[in-house]
Amino acid sequence: MTPEAIGIGYSPLLEKPKKVNSMASAMWIARAAGFLSLFLLTKALYEDQAGTYDWKQDNVGKVTHVHWESVGLSSTGKKLFVATERNTLASLNTHDGAIGWRQVAEEGTRGKIDTLLYNGNYIITVQAGGKFVRSWHSQTGNLHWEVYLSAEESMSAPASFLSKDKDAVLVATSNALYALRTSDGKTEWEANLPDSDTVHRWYLSLREDGDVVAVGTSPGVRVAVVIVGQDGKVKTQRRVPAQWVKNETSCQAVGEGFLCYTPDTASLQFLSVQDGQVFVPTAVSELGFSATAETCLEPVSTEAGAASQWVLLRISRQHMALLSASSKGVKVVRDLPKVEAADVAYDGENKVLLTVQRADPETVEFTGVDLTTMSEQIDVSQRISVMAVHGSIEKIFPMLFTRKKDSKLGAKVLMVAQDYSLHCAHKAGKSPWRREEALAYMVAVEMVDLPVSENEAKFEDEFGSSKDDILAMFVKRIKVQVLQLHMIVAVTAAGKVYGIRSHNGKIVWQHFFPDLAPFKGQGQEKLLLFVQRTTAHFPHSPQCAVLGVSKKTGNGLLFTINPVTGAMLKDTPLSGLDLGYKVIQAQLMNDLHDENFLKGIVLVDSDIKIHFFPTSMKSVVQPHSGTMYLHLTNPDVGTMNGYWLVAKGEDIVAEQVWNIDLQRSQQVITGIYGKRPIEHVHSQGRVLGDRSVLYKYLNPNLVVLIGEGEEASPKGPSGFFNLYLVDAVTGHMVFHEHHKRTRGPISIVHSENWVVYSFYSEKHRRCEMAVLELYEGKEQSNATAFSSLTPPPSPLVLRQSYIIPVSLFTMSSTVTEKGITNKNLIIALRVGGVLSLPKALLDPRRPSIPTQETAEEGTIPYIPELPVSTESFINYNRSIFNVRGIHTSPAGLESTSLVLVYGIDLFCTRVMPSKMFDVLKEDFDYFFIGTVLSLMILVSVVSQKLAARKALNRAWK
Repeated sequence: MTPEAIGIGYSPLLEKPKKVNSMASAMWIARAAGFLSLFLLTKALYEDQAGTYDWKQDNVGKVTHVHWESVGLSSTGKKLFVATERNTLASLNTHDGAIGWRQVAEEGTRGKIDTLLYNGNYIITVQAGGKFVRSWHSQTGNLHWEVYLSAEESMSAPASFLSKDKDAVLVATSNALYALRTSDGKTEWEANLPDSDTVHRWYLSLREDGDVVAVGTSPGVRVAVVIVGQDGKVKTQRRVPAQWVKNETSCQAVGEGFLCYTPDTASLQFLSVQDGQVFVPTAVSELGFSATAETCLEPVSTEAGAASQWVLLRISRQHMALLSASSKGVKVVRDLPKVEAADVAYDGENKVLLTVQRADPETVEFTGVDLTTMSEQIDVSQRISVMAVHGSIEKIFPMLFTRKKDSKLGAKVLMVAQDYSLHCAHKAGKSPWRREEALAYMVAVEMVDLPVSENEAKFEDEFGSSKDDILAMFVKRIKVQVLQLHMIVAVTAAGKVYGIRSHNGKIVWQHFFPDLAPFKGQGQEKLLLFVQRTTAHFPHSPQCAVLGVSKKTGNGLLFTINPVTGAMLKDTPLSGLDLGYKVIQAQLMNDLHDENFLKGIVLVDSDIKIHFFPTSMKSVVQPHSGTMYLHLTNPDVGTMNGYWLVAKGEDIVAEQVWNIDLQRSQQVITGIYGKRPIEHVHSQGRVLGDRSVLYKYLNPNLVVLIGEGEEASPKGPSGFFNLYLVDAVTGHMVFHEHHKRTRGPISIVHSENWVVYSFYSEKHRRCEMAVLELYEGKEQSNATAFSSLTPPPSPLVLRQSYIIPVSLFTMSSTVTEKGITNKNLIIALRVGGVLSLPKALLDPRRPSIPTQETAEEGTIPYIPELPVSTESFINYNRSIFNVRGIHTSPAGLESTSLVLVYGIDLFCTRVMPSKMFDVLKEDFDYFFIGTVLSLMILVSVVSQKLAARKALNRAWK
């Protein structure tokens, strides 16, 4: 939503980096380099300061594969080796959950871990559909060997050990089956697989005679069955019609067959891999169960080199069944009502089915059944503390072992909850540890000031009463200032919302909303977080709103929370407020609030109807309806539409006033970036060297729009992107830039009168950053307010580009309380560092040949390369990878800006772009000043006494 105002203008294309050839220029460059080196050296961190003003939390993500540490044939269970959805391989200590070592792969399908195998000394990962097979040292996490195979990254590649000796590993890619030696990764044999152009996924199983069975599903067509001998030769292959197979169909290899579940018919389809020509259906109702939307097949853990004898049927979230399947039919081995998760564990000849079910809101019950005698194993049964706030248990990874003291069976279990949290019970009678892995999926962040209770409303009381002495008043004031901290409110894609202390990273409160799902579009997930009321309006409590999509209905789902205490507010039900319509856009009304200082949220549904939350805000908006505008962008169609909010009777409706066609056939809209409403502009102009003022073009309604595409070139398809500066009130295109032979990802920072963006240059094969600055000129059209309906003349657009020697994830800019402090760019680099770069280095007015005027202005001479110094890394040696976003917030001090970097890890710190000009330095000589003050006080007291005595003596004369 955009308040009323506009501006127009156009400028030519962005300039390329300028070349410097003259001797004088070289001297200036040398001086500039020396200046920059001295400038950057002043940002060093003392060793004892590490971790004092910052904190970092390491995560791994939602666990998908687990192996317990073992020595020989026995399991020790001292370590856990896990692979996660965030493309992470890690070793966890089973006693406290601490990360021993961790390897983070690249984002996307290229780093996706499809299969994890373990043979004692080494861990083998199959990634990117089998394109990369890697072996890692289990104790150190170092890479042992790596093999590259021909594969499709989008597929999921199964893998298995060829025998119980674990001396070879089988990997099935999109078109071939490979047998690799586990010692060095060399290929022992390779067998081609049929239908590589249609198969969506392969399933592997081992027969008792040592043959390998590979079953591939081609959605909507058929299933291919291939039997390969131990020598790598294909023995038989056949195709079985299966038009009911879809991409989401759950299938598992079980015994001597292949079993699938089809939701359309609520039936199980069985195929004998030896000689089956058709699938034999068995309705779920025939087994005595009623299918639900959650019904699917889940795999059962197997011993190395052995085929699975059973398969799990999940009927609902709290009902499962263990099945066996053969040519004689599908049978229920054991019905598991109320069970949330189950798996089979092995220890020698013991085969135990372990199950988990909710016992009460605070604990879950862990039980075991011997699959040989079908008797309950009381020795492995126990109760574990898992709060209901984590949702149900989705998956368990148990380990069975024989106790040394009494030779009885024992069990350790790792549980993955619905909110992605990890819970490990490693010893009976001891509390399990927990890891909050939902923090690796943060999608929205806000920082809220903590209240000081009633003392904030009565500021003078913070200093104490008149009865207190000076020391008591001083102590009370210090305590109050210490309490004035920030609360980080974080929303995750898992539906988990956290309240986190900004100074130490500790979780204060948390909520899990199982029905909450993020908005999805352009390959991104988003949940919206709005701060409707801060802590500044005592006695009204602060309020935040979380907006997402309901998993049940697809409508908008909204929750309101007190960000300080985490209490759910009465404005919405505990299960969330289903809005009853699909939300396509929502925005906080920053300039309007009701009599309780609560800011409203305007929502737009799929029919372009306007709604408000709370509904009482409609009466507040009515008087301002003619001055409110909003814009909607549809990337699927390639259009951007502007609307005017007008009152018609008691309703507020949106009338379209402008439209921009962005040529969907040529490019795709990948991002829209506005200015942050909390930013303040301290100076409206820039003083030049001749003492004149260049006034900034401060259009609050200006948005940056990015469109990416490909175009033909003599050397093949070449990428490009367009950058548009559009006034969101009138739809006027203020500026347009076209970059050829470039590609993303493109990061944007839009603040005040400037835009900084980064991209990859295919022409020069490097990362570059460009800056645009908009100015009205040396005369200001309106010094009090900017109006889009009476715009100033076309702005002057200054631009420049720079080379950044490393690629980056994303970037943001610092923000302070009043906007007086200089701006710094916070850049998350792919090498793991977080760079704090002064905006002055990205000044488009940096001269190639400095003059006296530019020297007077303080402009740094132009150098194409931006300096990336490790001294400017605000995270020093605490590397952060796969960063999703950077959130900056003003602190209580004008000199300080708080920074939260989030991705797979969290890192929070403070930065001072203009140094701490409003705080005493850390090396301030307190002893000296204290001594001087004490002497002055002593002198004043003595002088007062002497003066009083002198006055008394004079009076007696």
